[in-house]
Amino acid sequence: MLLNRTLKTVLVLVVLLSSIGCDQGTKSLARKHLVQGQIVSYFHDTFRQQFTENTGVFLGMGNSLPEHLRFTIFTLLVTVFLLSSLAFLF
Repeated sequence: MLLNRTLKTVLVLVVLLSSIGCDQGTKSLARKHLVQGQIVSYFHDTFRQQFTENTGVFLGMGNSLPEHLRFTIFTLLVTVFLLSSLAFLF
């Protein structure tokens, strides 16, 4: 029973860390290799690629808030909530 629980915990952590790593890795690559606002078209404009940054959260929510307030709400408070939820689950 303990091995099963340990295996589940390790699996959840691996999935979480790999998801975060892939997300941050692709964002870093986009910042490094794409030019802000430049549109790259493929196959006669069938596919278009453009680098834009969302300074808010989901669908730009919080975009009009001051930077320090956005950081406090969407980084600090969300981190505390997620860590509390994770602790509760374990």
